[in-house]
Amino acid sequence: MNFDKIFVFTDFDLDGTVSLLELHWFLNAKPGQIKFKSTTVSNFRREYLSWLNDHKPTDYEKIYILDLDVSNNADLVDKENFVIIDHHLTHSRAVNQYKSAKVNVVETTSCAKLLYKLYGPAQLTTAQKTLVAIADDYDSYTLKLPQSYEMNCLLLNLQKAAGAQKAEKFITRFYEGFTGFNSQENNIIKDHIIRRDKTIKELQIFKGSVSIQGKQRTIYGTSGDKFVNEVCDYLIKKHNAEIAFFVNTNAGHVSFRKTKNCEIDLSKLAAKLCEGGGHEYAAGGKITDTFMNFTKLLGPL
Repeated sequence: MNFDKIFVFTDFDLDGTVSLLELHWFLNAKPGQIKFKSTTVSNFRREYLSWLNDHKPTDYEKIYILDLDVSNNADLVDKENFVIIDHHLTHSRAVNQYKSAKVNVVETTSCAKLLYKLYGPAQLTTAQKTLVAIADDYDSYTLKLPQSYEMNCLLLNLQKAAGAQKAEKFITRFYEGFTGFNSQENNIIKDHIIRRDKTIKELQIFKGSVSIQGKQRTIYGTSGDKFVNEVCDYLIKKHNAEIAFFVNTNAGHVSFRKTKNCEIDLSKLAAKLCEGGGHEYAAGGKITDTFMNFTKLLGPL
């Protein structure tokens, strides 16, 4: 296979990174053989258009898009040589946007799990299957495996090498799968947890009771630039928030999470407030005027 004829766009998070690694496994590619770009849903259009300045899609036999809801960019990616694989609920509702691309979009717990089912688990070793399970556990935020939270900590704190993406370092390190962390990695994880706890202690939190779907909902929110999942989890568990949101001030992004017994579909809430999407239980979007008006319903804790 000519790997120069393949390019991949993938989400920058743990699920997107492991999905990219799985694609290497299934295509029998070694680290460094497949060119890729890690991005986000909100940045995809801008970064794809920038990529077009130096690349022609027709030069590639396959362009894979992993773990990204690009349904709003069908005008750019709905081409015969594109393969779109994703697991987000909002994306599964919009698959009719595509006419030419090969699309595997099914709402499930992670893109890593979807790829595992699509390409066949028989090809993978036990260590590789363990890494897929870790990514799935973290992206669904089930956290049954302690290593899933720790793995996300490690990915977030990988230092970029000169000219290299974080995902490139991750793929090289875990190409054989997961058999444990080394001492240096354990120290990185411990440091992350210390910084997480300090951040949570210093949070400025806002609270309000907001009517959503005809019922008053207890909403908690805060802002920062790190520890999105951890902070939302804290707001839900410590303050009994039905819905929690986190505004990433650096990225201009809003993330939503909810309790398990809240029936609100967060993908729809994010679409309405932030022109975003995601899953029923975890969603996000950009800071909009509608969202800013929504936050005026809250006050400091």
